[in-house]
Amino acid sequence: MEKRETLFTQQLDSLKSRIAQTSIAEKQLAAERHDLRHRFNTILSLLDKGSTSEAVDFINSSVSHIDEIKHIPYCKNAVISATIEVYAALAKHYGIAFETELDVPEELRVSCEELSVVFANAIENSVNAVKELPEDMRVVQIKCISRPQLMLQIRNPVGSRVHFGKDSIPVASGDGHGIGTWSIEQYCQKNNAVSEYFIEDGWFVFRLGHLD
Repeated sequence: MEKRETLFTQQLDSLKSRIAQTSIAEKQLAAERHDLRHRFNTILSLLDKGSTSEAVDFINSSVSHIDEIKHIPYCKNAVISATIEVYAALAKHYGIAFETELDVPEELRVSCEELSVVFANAIENSVNAVKELPEDMRVVQIKCISRPQLMLQIRNPVGSRVHFGKDSIPVASGDGHGIGTWSIEQYCQKNNAVSEYFIEDGWFVFRLGHLD
């Protein structure tokens, strides 16, 4: 129990760090937008002087710099969006198609930090499940709605047989496995939510719904 609590805390700290990095990127991008007028003036000045190649180089340099810090949120909730970004990058590393449909408002009735750990654990499980599959089967689909109640669904193709326990929760194998699922169930107990895991048409499906 203590080990699991420690791992949960580590996960939360890691996500908080990523959220802080996202906030910095947003501020950098805002500063770039503010400076955009000055950049345009520089470009116009170069063009007026006939320095076309210098103007093109300046434009390319500016675009490259902005691309390095650009930030496109996955949803309105900064905490959940930052969490998704972490695992989108992980999915990209393994060549996994990462499909999202997220309606998560800025304000939630539950702890954003605790919910972000649910997202993290469930998505990580899906990524691990498909990263060794043939390329055309590497896909993780994430959908979340906030009305009428907050509900999350994550799907991925099934690559091998999944074993379920008496409680219909997947049975993990190996030391250290299953902690993510345990963490999700703890969240459900605390926040009046229910989870379900099942196989449907060759896809593994995880769903979580809040009852109020």
